[in-house]
Amino acid sequence: MPAIPERVALTLKRRSLILEIVLAPLTMAALFLFAYGKFLHGDKSIATFQDNTYFYLPLFSHISRSFAHGDYPYWINTLMGGLPLFDNPNFSLIYPFYFFHSGLYTNPATAILQLHYVEFLHLFIAYVNCYVLLRILSVAVLPALLGASIFVFSPNMFGYAVWIAIIAAYSWFPLVIAGVVLILENRRPRIGILLGSLSLSLLILATPAQALIHAVYFMAVLFGFSAIQRW
Repeated sequence: MPAIPERVALTLKRRSLILEIVLAPLTMAALFLFAYGKFLHGDKSIATFQDNTYFYLPLFSHISRSFAHGDYPYWINTLMGGLPLFDNPNFSLIYPFYFFHSGLYTNPATAILQLHYVEFLHLFIAYVNCYVLLRILSVAVLPALLGASIFVFSPNMFGYAVWIAIIAAYSWFPLVIAGVVLILENRRPRIGILLGSLSLSLLILATPAQALIHAVYFMAVLFGFSAIQRW
């Protein structure tokens, strides 16, 4: 039975955690709208980048129309002389946050704006996941909020957001590292395994390329440092 001061401290810690779970997302949503609100009115689109216009949008539109008709898009004939879509090396058709089954991208006139919002959704996912990583690294609430804000609101991050497959994959990158840290430090390793495997799976489904390579390198460095530290 824990002593009374310990129980009081535990109760206060639980209440502060609940308060953070409620207030932190609201604060991040407000800051996100403040930083990027001018891009969310529908009169601008960052999805007009050439890779999107000539590659991803035609692919996404074809995939979405195929699913809407009850078909599975194994192949597309009208792009780059024909491309396989089953086991595509660029992305997976079952990545949930491309919303292929939701009826988006079927109309070419609105597909650019819809992809624009999907890209900003992944920017916000990256924002939340970076905050979670910093908190798992024992950074205090306000510095973690500041660090995540600098990460997501930087010109470099905004520049990468124009590539839907890149921003979709990297939005899960911080959560992968967070899971590895929980495992290596033996702090709730079961949660770390669940968190790491889920986020790594989403990263791979979004695009199994640069982000996965970087994740493997980061994990190798963390495992190596942990091994040296234990030795």
